[in-house]
Parts: sequence; structure tokens; C-alpha cells
Amino acid sequence: MSKLTNPRQVVVFMEFSHNLARRILTLAGPTATVEIACRDVCPMARARVNNPFSAASQPCLRCLMHHVLKHWGQTATAVTLLGAATMVNAQAAISAITGLQKDGRDAVRIEFNGATDVSPSSFLMQSPPRIAIDLPGIQTGNMASTVPLAQGNIKGIRLAAAGDRTRMVLELAEAANVRTSREGNALLLTLEPDSAASTQPAVVLAQAKTGDAPAPEAAPRKRAAATPESSKESQPTARGNVTLDFANAEIDAVARTMATITGSNVVVDPRVKGTMTLTSTTPVSPAQAMRLFSTQLRTQGFALVESNGMYVVLPEAEAKLQSSAVSAGTPRATGGQIVTQIFRLTHENANNLVPVLRPLISPNNTINVNASTNSLVITDYADNLQRLARIISSLDVSNATGVEVVRLRYAVASDLAPLVARLLESGGSGTAITPQGVPGQPNVPVAAAAGANEGYRTTLVPEPRSNAIIVRAANPARLALAKTLIEQLDQPPTTRADGGSGNIFVVYLKNADATKLAVTLRAALAALPGQSNAGAGGAGGGAMASAGGLSANQGMQSINNAQGASGGNSLASGPTINAAGNNQPSTGGQIQADPATNSLIISAPEPVYRELRAVIDKLDQRRAQVFVESLIAEVRADRAADFGIQWQALGRHGSTVGVVGTNYRSPSLSEGGAVTPNIFDFAAQFLGANRTGWKPTMAPGTGFNLLLGSNALGIMANFIQSTGAGNVLSTPTLLTLDNEEAKFIVGQNVPMVTGSYTNTGSNTNSVNPFQTYDRKDVGLTLRVRPQISEDGTIKLVIYQETSNVVPGTLGNQAGPTTNKRAIESSVLVNDGGIVALGGLMEDAYQSTEDKVPVLGDVPVVGNLFKTRGRSLSKTNLMVFLRPVIVRDAPSTESYSLDRYEMMRATQQATQPEASVVLPINPSSLPPAVPARPEAWSRPAPPPPMINPIAGEGSDYSGTTFTRP
Repeated sequence: MSKLTNPRQVVVFMEFSHNLARRILTLAGPTATVEIACRDVCPMARARVNNPFSAASQPCLRCLMHHVLKHWGQTATAVTLLGAATMVNAQAAISAITGLQKDGRDAVRIEFNGATDVSPSSFLMQSPPRIAIDLPGIQTGNMASTVPLAQGNIKGIRLAAAGDRTRMVLELAEAANVRTSREGNALLLTLEPDSAASTQPAVVLAQAKTGDAPAPEAAPRKRAAATPESSKESQPTARGNVTLDFANAEIDAVARTMATITGSNVVVDPRVKGTMTLTSTTPVSPAQAMRLFSTQLRTQGFALVESNGMYVVLPEAEAKLQSSAVSAGTPRATGGQIVTQIFRLTHENANNLVPVLRPLISPNNTINVNASTNSLVITDYADNLQRLARIISSLDVSNATGVEVVRLRYAVASDLAPLVARLLESGGSGTAITPQGVPGQPNVPVAAAAGANEGYRTTLVPEPRSNAIIVRAANPARLALAKTLIEQLDQPPTTRADGGSGNIFVVYLKNADATKLAVTLRAALAALPGQSNAGAGGAGGGAMASAGGLSANQGMQSINNAQGASGGNSLASGPTINAAGNNQPSTGGQIQADPATNSLIISAPEPVYRELRAVIDKLDQRRAQVFVESLIAEVRADRAADFGIQWQALGRHGSTVGVVGTNYRSPSLSEGGAVTPNIFDFAAQFLGANRTGWKPTMAPGTGFNLLLGSNALGIMANFIQSTGAGNVLSTPTLLTLDNEEAKFIVGQNVPMVTGSYTNTGSNTNSVNPFQTYDRKDVGLTLRVRPQISEDGTIKLVIYQETSNVVPGTLGNQAGPTTNKRAIESSVLVNDGGIVALGGLMEDAYQSTEDKVPVLGDVPVVGNLFKTRGRSLSKTNLMVFLRPVIVRDAPSTESYSLDRYEMMRATQQATQPEASVVLPINPSSLPPAVPARPEAWSRPAPPPPMINPIAGEGSDYSGTTFTRP
């Protein structure tokens, strides 16, 4: 009978309860031993009562467990398991690992260096694909932690020792199952295809051999106890199953137990707090135990996420940010894992499914739409994604019956399509009419029922070339209805009593100007060969008006006013038409414009009308617009300097005044109406002074002045330097149609004299003079005519003028004088490009000197008898333009709202502060722009254009004019 000196060397087999072994080893002392004998019949040992175990007895584990439980007491301090080779044994080690092919499948052979009876267990991981195999009682020996083995589906092998076991991880290229078998003293691992994994589940680690890690202190009851085999016949697959029994246990403690059971790393977020109750009435596998744990976490607002080979317990709201599992197509993941799934739709619009699926997804998880690929991106639990996949598969079906072309015999396709569309709309289904495509214009539906689902509405496209209507319906019933309406309306024109038919048609225009288009069509009609005026006046008995287009007044309308067989008067009688056609070309038709309704009245035979209608449909298109941003900057810098000394002696005797002195005026500073004070201004002051005391009524003027009694000696030293700068900065914005001129004026309307007359009456002393005037705009003027070419470039015809009235000339008898600077040019620029016009306009320098002859030339002293002045003036005018093509309504709204917000922000910044003393504080701010629905989201405006001018005298460097 053998005894163990260190009880912690006891080998506990996988059928032995992990908790029971821990309790035994905890109570075991360092020296005392207890001998346990088999007191029942042991079929393996063939021993009866009182026969102790021997090395050759090979007792059954059931018998051993029975006696350990029966004879173990609180007074025992150690347990010795007697030396059966299968119970106490020196641990074997791995000696070699080799790869091979077995029956056409990848396999790994593990050889050991001693006799062993290892019972391996394994578990699978899907992302990344790998298989972990635990070898209890096996050491790694001299093997490296990484085995360089790459064969088929096997990418490599890693080894790690934990306590008395070794874990071997097979890195795989794709998921697979593993089957184990013994070959002598070696273990053979054979990889099975992934399809076999569903029919033959892998053996999962039954209990973790982590040495003597403490048990979770969660509840007084047993936490997770292994169920021993009762009989090999009744539970052949019960090996490794556990029974869960947690009552109000801390979530952190349960997570540690799950890590022990599954052999995986489980990390708990610090924000996860609370207790949970988790029980299983029957033994479950470790994988099932983990799924139960994940499900229970979901009910408490937490989630279990697998990331980088480990599990993380965290709040459900954060789970979607931590999950690394992403898949497309059919969902493959199962259980309570958070997974991101991409569903690509084939028929249904992804936006239509969002309101259907949103209530079926957890509140903390997300569903998004990728419109470019018509896909749904959903992050949710894997088991719920399986359900959503079935729903999406049922909804993503084709509803349309295809496209069918209905050819017309009598009616005109452009006239009939709007009428059929309105009839279909009245039935409660959306209908769209798509005009014939025109180069350079988007081909989009122009009429549809409000709120109609684009995937379920009926689309009608007139095709003028073949006079057909292309119909696309959501289902066969809608298609049949549309075809029936077309056939019933495609009838020959109504025949009058005299055998004639109406040939007057009315076409309502949507975008073009009727007056201008009528002129164009007349010229085109006149150019048709073989036309005569025969059909122009034969409408005496009636008229047919056909309204094309898509407005509320449109549709095919009959305005025949025939009064029986007599062929009475109609709205458009034959003589009236002939009278209207006197100015028409000699062709087979006449065209008149009605400006009030912006419509065309066409009198022509049916074939001619069809040709004209095809041309009208192509010309009556929405014209593109051009949004022109401009920056007009005039920079002026002036410098002037004057230096001089003037002398003056004044005296008065009686009524006589004597003045002796010099008188200089500064030419450099006297321009523009500002005259430098001169010495003779003193004389004028003395002449108007109070004679009593000979005191002047005002100061003599600028400079040093000496007044003494009745005489005065004045000295005026003039030393002046001035610097002036002026900026004319304007940022007008224009929006105009293609090939239409836009004009912008900011300034004054100044009267200009154009002539003068003198009327002399009968009395020679009676003279009545008078003048004629004309008014002229003075200020800032900008005229632009953009023209869009086929390739998207823009031709700009530009005229810019900056003018102002010269100060002091407004009252001149001959009229004021104006300064004018203008630029006129034609340029070609890309859409959104910037063009610069202008440059240096003026650079003037002037130098003057006034002096007293002889005295002014004396060195040094001569400076007291002269005045010098210099002036420098520079003027720059620059014009920057940026045109942007605007083709649709959202873009127009974007630029308009951008200007509106800039104006509102500028006005808001200049609002006066509220005052208590001044209680009237009205707000003059315009109203804020209301929030728009998501479908009305504005496109981003172009980036701001920065003022490129920055230099001396400029105070607007860095100015933008797209946003404040």
C-alpha cells in the first residue's frame, strides 16, 4: 500500500468532481494519512469486503467515489489514493507532433514519451477559426510553444501548459470539426469538414483543471457540479456535462465560473454590477452553459461579446461597439452573440424595410441603410438576426411585372400619357410620368402621387419617336388596367357632320416661354419641304384641343363646339384662323402663343402636329441656372506732404487796412475740395472784426499767429503730412437662367444736363430759359450673361463699372463730373472655377514748390520763404467671379438659404443691446429658416471664395462672401 507525502499530487480524473477535489485537498494536512478500503464488491478488482486496494486491483471509479464520500469526515486531514496505475501515475509528456493525411483529410499525430491513458476534450471557436484541445495529465515536455506546422487547413499549432494539463490550439484557415482516436501510445486528431460539425458535435472540456483556484463565493449551494457517470450504458455522452445551480450569485463570480468550465477568458466590464440566478435542471455541456449565461445577461441589460478570442461582459448599449463579428449574406452565427450582419437586397428598397424591422430589433442595437448598394446593416443578437433574415427573405421579392411597350395608332404619346397617369392616380396608387430624356438633363419622374412608394407605383414614359408609351407596373393587374385605358383612349379623332375632323391643338408649356417658342416653331415649320396652306383654314366646323404637359389644366380635352350637322360657328372658325394666319409662313400649320396661360395653339394636320409635339417636348425642359458669386474690390492709396512758412504783417489806419506777406496754397492738399489755409485768410478775418479794440471775431487760422494792438504780425508754419486709403468692396450674388442676362446696380441716379433752350416770346423782354436733364446711374454696376456649353463649361459675358461723382462738381452749371472705371470682357470658365479681371488702373505722382523769388533761393534761410508739397496716388480695381451651375431645385434652395442665413447672421450681430433706459428694443431680425425633413436635406454649398487682395491700405484681408 503506497502513501503520498504531498497530498496535492493526487491526480483527479475528469469524472471526479472538481469542487470535491478542492475541498479534499484543502482539508488535507501535510503529514497525516487516511487509508480508505473498498467495503463493497468491486467488479474491476474482483475483491470483496476488507480487501484493500493493491497496485493490480484496478478499482472502478464509481466504487472509489462511493467510499471516499462514505468514509471521509471532518477529522481527516489527508487522503491517500492507493497506488493504482490509473490513479497515481507520473505525468507523461509530448514527445513529437507531426502532420499527415488520413483518408484524404488533414490529421495531426501526437506522440507521448510514456504510458498514458489521456482523455482529451476540445471546443471550437468560429472567429477566428480554431480548435482548442485539452490534454489532462500531459506536460509539454521539450516542445516549443509554437509548432511550425502548415498543412492544408492547418495554419499552425500553439502549446500552453496550465497546471497539470496542456492545451493545444490548432489555427485553421476555415472552421472544421475534430475527431480523436488512439494509435498505440499516440493520439491522432483528424479534421472533419464543417458540415460534419452539425451532426457530430465536438467534445467540450468538461471541467477546467486550474490547480487550486478558489471557488466562487456566490451562494451557499453548490455552484457548478459535474454529474458522474451512473452507467456507461445510460449516459454514454454525459462526460464533461455540468449542472448549473446559482442563486443570487454575483455576475462577476458566475463569469469566473464560466471561464473555468469552458476554459476561455471572460472579462467583466466594471460597469456590470448585480446578481443573477442561473440553474439547469439537467446536465448541460459547457457550450450550452455559456449560452444560458448569455441569455440571462440579456434579460438584465447586459451582453456577452466574443472579441479577439475572449468573452467580454458589458452593458448592452456598448455591445455593438465591441463586437468584431461581421458577416454578409445568410447569417451563420447563432446564440446570444452580438453580430453585425449585412443584408443585400435584390428587389425591395432598403429604406422601405427600416420601419418594418426597427420594432423587431433590440432598442440598444442599430439598423442602418446603405443607399448606394441598397443594403441593410443590422447589429443585433445572432439568434434574432436569424429571424430577421427570414423576414427579409420573404419581403425581398420582385413585385414588378417588367416593362411593356404599348404602341399608339391615333393618339399622341405625349398627350395621352399624362391623362392615363391621372386616371391611375385616382385609383389610389402612385403613378409617375417620366418625360423623354434630353441630353444634358436628368431623366427623372415629373409626376407622382404624394407619398406613393416608388417600388409599387406605375410608371409611364412617352416615347415620341415611335409614338409609344412605355409602361412599368407593380403587378399584372395594374399593368392590365393601364393597357386597357390606353387602348380605350387611343381612338381616331371625332368626325364632324361634314366629314372633317378637328385639327386645332393646345399645348401647355411647363418651362419654356410660349411667345419665344412659337417664333422658333414657326421658323422650323416653314423649313419643312412640301408644306402648303391647304390645311390651315379647314377648321370651320369644330376644333380639337389637346393639352400636353403635366399641369393641373393639362390633359386631352375636347373643345368641339359643332352645332349639329349644320356646322355652326365654333370657338375657332375657319375665317378666324385664316385671319390669324396672315402673318404665318405658307406651311401646313399655324402656331400662336397665348401668354396668359403660357400655351401654344397649333393648327395643323395630325402628322405635322406629331412632329411639332416631339420638338416641343424636347425644348420644353427645365433650364439650368447659373449662380454667380462675385467680389469687386477697388483699393485706393493716397499720400501727401506739405512743408512751408508764410509771413504776414497787418496794419490799420482809420478805414484803411494794409497787408504785407506771402500767400501759398498747397496744390497737393487742395484737391478734392479741401484747401489748405493761407495767410490772406487773416486779412479777411480782420476786415470782418469788431472795430472796437481792433479785435478779430475769429482766430487767424492754422499756425502760429501774433496779434498786437492795432497791428498784427502773423506767422503760419505749415508742416502737414496726410495719408488716405479707400476701399470699395462689394460682393454681389446673382442667380440667372442659362443664356439670360442678370444685372446688379448699387449707387445713385444723378441728373445730367443734356441741353438748354431759351424761348423768346412776342415781348422781346420776355425770356424763358430752361434746361433738359437725363438721369444716369452712378455707383457699382455688374452685368453678366452666362451660357452653359455641352461639356459643362460656362461662357461669361461680363460688364462691370464703378463710377462716382467728383466732389464739388454736383452744382456745376454744365453738370457734375464723374469718375468711371469699367471692365468689359468675355471669358470661359469651368463649373465652380474662379476668374479674375482687372489690375492696376492708376499710379500718379505729383511734386510742387512755391517760393518768394530771390529770398526762397537763399540757402537755409530760403526755407522760410517757400512751401513744398508732394503727393502719390494708386488705384487698383479687381473683379473676381465664380459661376456654379444649378440644375435642380434642392441646389437652388441650398444657395438661397445660404444667402439668407448670412444676411440674418450679419443683422443679428448688429442688433442693439437691450436697454432699461430705452425700453423700446424691437427686434428687426428676419425669421429663422424652419427645420426641413430629412428628404429635403440641402447639398453642401461650395467652399467660400477668399478675398485674394491684401496690401497697403486694405482692411478686408481674409474676407469671405459665401458664409459670414
